[in-house]
Amino acid sequence: MADGSSVSGERLSSLSKALESLKAALQAKATLLEEGKDTTSADKEIDAQKENLQNSLSSLVESEMPGAVDEP
Repeated sequence: MADGSSVSGERLSSLSKALESLKAALQAKATLLEEGKDTTSADKEIDAQKENLQNSLSSLVESEMPGAVDEP
């Protein structure tokens, strides 16, 4: 029987990476704004990273819900 904590740990790691990616995209936009440059590409990257973060969070929440146990 697999240890559920390792699965949760992997999902938390994925969530952490997604959050760091969103943070980097936001920092890139801030830099562009400070430089007075176009932020269209940064906005698209932020949207993509937000979606990635939402997907990671949904995966984590679903795995932690009662009855959402992986079958052996």
